[in-house]
Amino acid sequence: MMQVDSSTMDLEKPSSFRNIWRQNSKKLGDAAESVILPMNKRSFKRRGGNKAADLERQYSTTSSASDEPERHFPIFIVLISLIQIGMMILSKQWTWLSLCYDPYRRHELWRLISVMFVHNGILHLTSNVIFQLILGLLLEVIHGWKRVGAIYILSVLGGCLAITVIQPNQYAVGASAGVYGLLMAHFVTIMLNWNQMEKRIIRLVCLSAYIAFDITITVLSQNQNVSNAGHIGGAVTGFIAASFILRNFEKLKWEIVFQRILAGIAALALLFIIIVNIGCPSYYFPTEFNFEYLKTYINYVLEHLSNKVPGFRELFEDTCGNDKECREYYSKFFSNSTISSINSTMW
Repeated sequence: MMQVDSSTMDLEKPSSFRNIWRQNSKKLGDAAESVILPMNKRSFKRRGGNKAADLERQYSTTSSASDEPERHFPIFIVLISLIQIGMMILSKQWTWLSLCYDPYRRHELWRLISVMFVHNGILHLTSNVIFQLILGLLLEVIHGWKRVGAIYILSVLGGCLAITVIQPNQYAVGASAGVYGLLMAHFVTIMLNWNQMEKRIIRLVCLSAYIAFDITITVLSQNQNVSNAGHIGGAVTGFIAASFILRNFEKLKWEIVFQRILAGIAALALLFIIIVNIGCPSYYFPTEFNFEYLKTYINYVLEHLSNKVPGFRELFEDTCGNDKECREYYSKFFSNSTISSINSTMW
């Protein structure tokens, strides 16, 4: 009997995992091209079984490999989703309070971006992750992680800046602004390729349906813990950013003019936000230059409850009893507090 080296057999044996990966990555790439690219830019349409077309490509002097759209692994959307899930599992209260938008600490600028890593519960996290995977994977396969990552992060930044102007006296968490930015990037894709994009009306209806669904749920549930300012800011920023960042395969004159208009709107909006944040201190809560995040948030919640729950003040006073220190805190809290009726939000 002849012995066969097992290592040689392993080398010759095809990797089933690799084959499955290649097949599914090809399907994802074809799906991405169907959704993102106009018909005349899709590689799998040009790879059809038409023999005449095959011969034309083989002997054509004008076609080249560069005509094939480049496909990318969607590393950013996958990575950001995993980080958000990990933060939900591993983070503690102090982590949440150090990363969210804090109306008392607008000077901690990292919060304008770090807000996207923390969420207000499993349902909030799940909805954001599902929709950003649906919207972001297809975009990133075609446009790459740098472009999609820039749109996502800028949308989160724009959503948080909108909160500082429209709903400044609220805590806020979540990445919905980034999700809305990805959604608007799909609108931009359809708009820039309107003449070449088939079923464009159906595409617009599907994208609009998500926005209508989100607005309807918010209105019907009368949920005051949803930051509409964050959603609007993320959507507007995502639309403007995508108009510049996404690859435009056939730039037309009107698109150049449109980009200039969008650039002017973005500059004016940013200038207005800076003026309000710096020049209108009375519009905001007093800034706290300390790291007592939990104490600040407890005071915030207590004041919110005192304005929303009848008899809360009396209950708080009864709890103190004859405790002098507690009564002093009570008097200071309810008599001198500058906090108004406010809500913590998720977006």
